[in-house]
This record gives sequence, C-alpha cells and structure tokens, in this order.
Amino acid sequence: MTRCTSLFGVMLLGLLVPGAAQGSAQVAPVNHIVVHKVVEGPAPAGAVFVVHVGCTDEATGAPTLGVLDETFSFDAQGNPPAVTLDVPTNLTDNGFVLCQITETSGFPTGPFGIGQSSLYGCAVTSQGTSNPPGGPDATCGALRADAVVEFPFSRVDAVASVTITNRFVEPPTAEPPALPEAPLVVAPTFTG
Repeated sequence: MTRCTSLFGVMLLGLLVPGAAQGSAQVAPVNHIVVHKVVEGPAPAGAVFVVHVGCTDEATGAPTLGVLDETFSFDAQGNPPAVTLDVPTNLTDNGFVLCQITETSGFPTGPFGIGQSSLYGCAVTSQGTSNPPGGPDATCGALRADAVVEFPFSRVDAVASVTITNRFVEPPTAEPPALPEAPLVVAPTFTG
C-alpha cells in the first residue's frame, strides 16, 4: 500500500508541477557577461581592482526583472581569471537590457601612472538565440571610462566578453650620477 501511495504522489506532483516528475526545473532565460582582468607590470602590493556591473531597462533606466547590480573584485595579479554574470531577459518585450561595466578603484595612480587608467575591451562572443528568429543582435562597446553591453529582450544565451586591463610602469632605478662639468678654457686672442 505504501508503494502505491508513493507512486500516486509522484504522478500527482508531475501533474501539478510540470517537469517535477522528471527532476528538471524551469530555468529563467538569461544572457551572460564574462569579465576578465589583465594586470600588466608590477601592481602595488595588496592592490584590489573593484568592478561594478549595473544593468537596467534601456527604455526606462530602471532595473527590470531585478536585472543586475553586482560589485566584485580582482587581486593584484588579476585573479580570479574571470567572473561570469547572468543577466535575466524576459523574451516578451521589444526592449533592451543595457549593462555598464566600470572599474571603480585600483587603477594606476601616482607619478608613474599619470594619465593611465583602466583600458576596456569588449566583444560579443556568442549571439545565442533569438525569439522570434531574426531579432536584433547583442552589442558591446568599449568606451574611455567603461564598457557597455546591450542585450535585446528577445535574445537568450548571448555572451559578451569584457576585458579590463591595467598597465603599471615600473619606477625607474636611481638616476646615474651626473658627469662633472669640464672646465671652460678660454684662450686669449691677440690682434695686432
């Protein structure tokens, strides 16, 4: 009798929650941003590079679907090698999710880092799929102060790869000693 009741319970659960009897769960549609960190030259000991990713509905500027507002960090060697974030999409609207990726601290400063900051690279490495087919593509652009990724709501499983590079210049060693000045010898000229 217990076996029959258990079997009936599994069948009932399968009717009430589609996919429950097979053990599968419905996964929300997402796109992906992969952030990579490159550190060139000797970063200061203990340096921490803080990155913020904020995604909003492009039309309203407001977060949609609880879209994304994440802050994470990389160490002085650029570890972890990459951080992958899932950006929800709703597959029903004709809008876009706009994501801004910005390094907020850790970029080079000081006398040998003047004029240097975070350098951004950005590329869409997979367009995923579009529902309906033929919908707009995901785009990615690197600007001077950040990278911007745009995912259409109609697209799922698109992947944008963002690379943030910091270049540090090793300070020069001590200046070589100045050469002594040669004495100035003036020879008189006689006319006459």
